[in-house]
Amino acid sequence: MNALPKISEINWKGKTNEEMIEFLYGSHNSAAGEQVKSALYAKVMIDHANALTESGKNLTQVIETGNKLSAKLFWLNIILGAIGAVGAFYTALQFYKGFH
Repeated sequence: MNALPKISEINWKGKTNEEMIEFLYGSHNSAAGEQVKSALYAKVMIDHANALTESGKNLTQVIETGNKLSAKLFWLNIILGAIGAVGAFYTALQFYKGFH
């Protein structure tokens, strides 16, 4: 009988899901196989938790960038509104001068 490697000796890095499943199906009826299966579940859960944490960081960064952009756009709109108001006033003034 082939002895399974210790859990700590298994290198999951670079393995595809198919390779991990194939490894488990070949040994899932033994106590060691169940131990390896549990290790795989733990690894998958840790990987998902890390991915969610990273996604959360990225989402926070996107929100912060959006907030900065919206603040800049707010002030740009204020400036453009003021320029538009000055232009409208000047146009009305020229129109008024044309009649008098």
